[in-house]
Amino acid sequence: MAIPVENIAHSPTRFRMEPRGQLHAMQAIEDAGLELVGIFHSHPVGPSGLSSQDLREAAFLEAAYLIWSPGEHGWICHAFRLDESGPRSIAIIDPVEEA
Repeated sequence: MAIPVENIAHSPTRFRMEPRGQLHAMQAIEDAGLELVGIFHSHPVGPSGLSSQDLREAAFLEAAYLIWSPGEHGWICHAFRLDESGPRSIAIIDPVEEA
């Protein structure tokens, strides 16, 4: 389940989740008996990875951070985990391709 939350910064270079929308999303995840596994947003003008601002503001270290950015043949997604040593790239596995 993906739950969109409005970017109240209304900026292509800055992301800030609307607080009530964020609370609603977290409550919906909990009510469904699910766990937060990832947070995504786009970088329409780059970078294709986490920005320094993303790193400063990361609040959910248990979640993967997925960054969508334009690539040579359309939008691409890169995923990262954060820990004390910093960000590390993780693989995105398509269960259909794995079958």
